[in-house]
Amino acid sequence: MGKRKNELMLLSVVFMFLVIFIHVAAECVDGYVTSSVQFAVICSLHRLASFVVQGFIFLSGVKLFLGYREDFSYGKFYLARAKRVILPYLVCFALFYVYFIFTRAVDPSLGHFTSELITGGLVGHFYFVAIICQFYLLMPLWRLLYRRGSPIVWVVASFAIMILAKEYLPAAVRVIFRYEMKYNSRLFTYYLFYFVSGIFVGKYYEQVCGFVIKMKQWIYGISAFVGAVDCVFIYLIRRGIYYPRFAETWHVFYCVFAILTVFAAALSAKVKGFTRSRFLGLIDSASYNVYLIHPLFIFVSDWVSGRLGISSLTLRFVIKGLFTLVFAVGLCLVIEVIKGASSVKAKKVIYYLSPFILIPALFILLILIDGLIPVPSFFGIIVYILFAVLSFLIGRRSPSKHKVDILIAAVSALAMFAFMFVINFLDAGETYSRFDMRHAIGYATSASVLVEYGIMFISCVIGSILPFRKK
Repeated sequence: MGKRKNELMLLSVVFMFLVIFIHVAAECVDGYVTSSVQFAVICSLHRLASFVVQGFIFLSGVKLFLGYREDFSYGKFYLARAKRVILPYLVCFALFYVYFIFTRAVDPSLGHFTSELITGGLVGHFYFVAIICQFYLLMPLWRLLYRRGSPIVWVVASFAIMILAKEYLPAAVRVIFRYEMKYNSRLFTYYLFYFVSGIFVGKYYEQVCGFVIKMKQWIYGISAFVGAVDCVFIYLIRRGIYYPRFAETWHVFYCVFAILTVFAAALSAKVKGFTRSRFLGLIDSASYNVYLIHPLFIFVSDWVSGRLGISSLTLRFVIKGLFTLVFAVGLCLVIEVIKGASSVKAKKVIYYLSPFILIPALFILLILIDGLIPVPSFFGIIVYILFAVLSFLIGRRSPSKHKVDILIAAVSALAMFAFMFVINFLDAGETYSRFDMRHAIGYATSASVLVEYGIMFISCVIGSILPFRKK
C-alpha cells in the first residue's frame, strides 16, 4: 500500500480509544440505576461509541485494497497476516488464559482452549480476530469483487445479505440442519457490508474522499439525527419501556453514518494539518496490540478497586480509564519504540532487558501446557532443561566485547527471580493468601528454585563464550 495515509491512521487511533471507553464504561452501564441521569448519559455515550468494530472492519477493507496491485501474492499476504494479526493474538490469548487459570475463572482443558481460541470467545473483544480472519480467508472472493461488476451492486447486495443473515440465518440453520447456531455474531456475514464498502472505498479512494468532504455537513447532520434516535431506542429498551423491532437495523444505519462522520472529521483534520505527527503514527502502529491487551488491565483495575473497597461506580470508572490508558497504551507504545530501535546502543539496552520478556513468556507457555494436557512425572526436569536452553540461546546473542558476558547471565537469573516472586505474590493457596510477602520470598529463594537460577546462570555464561556466540 505504500506510505500510510494520515487520515486512516487517525481513524484507527480514534476507534482504539473508543473501544477502551466502551469496555471501561460497561460496568457503569450495567450498574447505574436505570432511572438516573447518570445512566441516561453513560448509556447514550456507550451506544454512540458502539460502531468501532464495524469501523475497524471497514478500515481493514480500505487498507487492503488501497493501492491494490495485480501481482498479488497469497503466500506473502497470509504470511504477513500471520505475523501482524495471528501472532499477537496468540500471545495475548495465552496471557488471558493464564490469568483466568490463576484467578480460577476457567477449568482448563485442551478442548476448551482450542474452542475459545478459534471462536474468540475467551474474552468478548477477541471475536474481532475470528471475524477478520474469515475475511482474510475469503480474499480470492474479495479480489473477484474488486475486479468485476458494479461497486454499487456489490455494496447494496452485501448490505441486503448482512441484514438477512442477522435476522434469519440462525433460524434457517435450525430448520435445515437441526442445529442451534450460537455464533451468528462471529460470522463474517454479520459485518459483510462494512468490509465490502471498505474494498470499494479503497479502490476509488480519492473520489470517495472528495465526495465525503463535499457532503460532510450533510453527513454530520444525518449522523446526529440517527444517533439521537438510536440513543432513545437503547434507553427505552434498557428501561424496559419499549422494544422497537427495527432497533437493530436502525443501529446499522447509525454505524454507517458514524463511520462516515469520523472519516469526514479525519479528512478535515488532515486538510488543516492536524494529522502531521510522528506520534500519531506510533499510536496507530500500537493500536491493534492495545485493542488485544487492554481488557487485562481493566480486570486488574477492577480487582485493585475491589481490594481497596472502592464501590462508587463513577470513581471506579475514572480509575479504570486512567489505569488502562497509562498501562495498556503506554506498554504498547514502549513495545513499538523498542521494535523501531535502530541504533547499536538501543539494541544493546533491549538485549539486556529481553530476559524479563522471554523468561515469563516461556513460563506462561509451560503453565498452559500443564493446564491443558496431562504431563509426565518428569515434567519438572523438562522445565529445568527448557530454561537452561533458553538461557544458553540468550547468551549466544550477547553483543559484549568481552570473552564471557557475566552481565546477561546475572540479568537472566534476576529476571527469573523477579517473575517467581511476582507470581507467588499474586497467587493464593490453601495455606497462604495473595500479597503474602513471606510466601513469595520464601518460594523465590527455595532450594529447587535456587538450583534453577544456578543452571540458568551457567548456561547463559556458556552461551556467551565467544566461540559459541551467534555471528
